[in-house]
Amino acid sequence: MSDEGSSNANEIQINVKGPNELKLQISISTDKTVSELKQVIASKSDVEADRQRLIYSGRVLKDDDPLSQYKIQSSHTIHMVKGAAKSNNSSSSSSASPSSQPLPTMQTGQNVHDPLTTLNGHQGFGLMAGFNPFADMGVNPSDPNMLQTMMNSPEFLQQMSAMMANPSVIDGIIASNPQLQAIAPQVRQMFQSEQFRNMM
Repeated sequence: MSDEGSSNANEIQINVKGPNELKLQISISTDKTVSELKQVIASKSDVEADRQRLIYSGRVLKDDDPLSQYKIQSSHTIHMVKGAAKSNNSSSSSSASPSSQPLPTMQTGQNVHDPLTTLNGHQGFGLMAGFNPFADMGVNPSDPNMLQTMMNSPEFLQQMSAMMANPSVIDGIIASNPQLQAIAPQVRQMFQSEQFRNMM
């Protein structure tokens, strides 16, 4: 009798959300394996157990693991995705060998033969590597504190103030942003105000 009480203590209610608006409520013991949960889901849905991929808290559940390993809480939701069927015949072993080979790495900027490497240079300028539009102000674009250095530079602040006082620059900024276009007169007035320029 105590055995029945302990099995009830390990039993949880879980929600399963799947493809095509599938929603199931399942009671299962946490001592059961993921594979057994898939069998229960298969009996209540049209998705075979070998095509189910179960996800809980961002983790894919593995068939041989017990549910207790994933610390699934009662009334929580497990998401089911329909995948390709796993086959256990001899033809699958020949098709499984190519998939056991590691996939090539697809990182840009680290392969000298990658055409994107030159575009994604360490300075962010790509083909214009070494070009420093702020050289006159003594700003180094490789410096992680570049923005702070620019904001402390009197030359930069003077150029920004001159740009913000130029109506054609302000019109260009407003024209390039649809949200600013909706409030154009107020934005123009704000950008041209001396207080706003001093705040920058």
